[in-house]
Amino acid sequence: MKNLFITLLLVLASSSIGCSNNSNDNIEQTSLQSSILGKWYSDSSNHDNITLDFLSSGKVYFTYVGGGNNGENITDSGNWSLSNNNLKIHWDSADAGNENWSSEILTLTNSKLVWKENIDGNFYNFSFHR
Repeated sequence: MKNLFITLLLVLASSSIGCSNNSNDNIEQTSLQSSILGKWYSDSSNHDNITLDFLSSGKVYFTYVGGGNNGENITDSGNWSLSNNNLKIHWDSADAGNENWSSEILTLTNSKLVWKENIDGNFYNFSFHR
């Protein structure tokens, strides 16, 4: 499961996207947290049936329809937090070493979510849409 999860993340990686520096006051932080809520779909053409669903309760749900070795769905849930463009997710059922994600939000609009993540010393961008 660990290797499959890492492989899925690597496949989702997209080309580098620049980020801007902007101050994050309380209003902006609230806006960021509100903007991430809801269901997001992977932009990867190879794995377009991956979704993330962020809830206001702090829960997040991951689904990869048909992504298992025998075509079964891969699912997980966890808890998320977002502070100053840093998205943290603790996955409930991930293999040891993969349960905590820490990513930098590069783009977050009503229709696009892009984050940068360090995986084994390499940085990858992951892109999602509504």
